[in-house]
Amino acid sequence: MRQSPAQPGDESVKRSTTIKSRDALAIMRQCPALLERKVQALNDQQKQIADARMMLAQEVVRLQQAGMTRIAAVTFIVDESKAGTLPEALQHAATLANSKKGRTRQGVGKSSLYRNG
Repeated sequence: MRQSPAQPGDESVKRSTTIKSRDALAIMRQCPALLERKVQALNDQQKQIADARMMLAQEVVRLQQAGMTRIAAVTFIVDESKAGTLPEALQHAATLANSKKGRTRQGVGKSSLYRNG
C-alpha cells in the first residue's frame, strides 16, 4: 500500500517553533541588541517584578557564598518571606516577585527561586 506525502497540517510532520526559555536566554547573551529590545518592551510593573526576582536570586547567591547550600539558602528565603521576617527590602521584593494578579499570598515560592537562583 502506498502512502501519500505528508501534508503541512499532518500531525506527524509538525515541528515546534517555540524557543525554550533557556535557549532564548543563550541567544540574548550572544546578541545584546535582542536583550535590549526585550527590556524596552517591558512596562514599568514588569521591570519592577524582574528587579525583585533578581534581588531574591542575588540573595540566594550571597547566602551560598556565606556557606549555605543552595537548597538551604532557598528554603531560608522562602520560609522567612512567608513568615514576614526578611529584612524590609527583601520582604518587599518577595511580595513583588509573586506578581499573581488578584492573589494576596505571603512570601515567595521555592520553584521561582530555584529557577532564578
